[in-house]
Amino acid sequence: MVEKMKRQFILVDYELELLKKMQSLKQGSKIIKEYTKEFQKNLIRTGHLEITKENVTRYINRLRSSIQEETAVVRVVTMEYAYQITLKIEKRMNNRFENKQNGKDRSYIQQKEDEQ
Repeated sequence: MVEKMKRQFILVDYELELLKKMQSLKQGSKIIKEYTKEFQKNLIRTGHLEITKENVTRYINRLRSSIQEETAVVRVVTMEYAYQITLKIEKRMNNRFENKQNGKDRSYIQQKEDEQ
């Protein structure tokens, strides 16, 4: 019954479109939470409910390159760990950016020179 309804009401290339969407998904300007939510939705929609090494790799490879570089030094084997580590990396990167904007990333020597 369900299969008959699927054939009748779901577009012929619906599954193909979902797979395309999954493969083209990138973090881009999204924060980690948004990207992860979208990634998980796509996994569910495409029927890839089990978390495999391939899905973890796909998740990491679609992150912004600066975050990918940071994850390269860590062995990531689960989606949960990938999510947790990327949240930490993103937070650290945001803190660095804010400190740079506020002038707090200057070296100790630069700060001493400015005081004189």
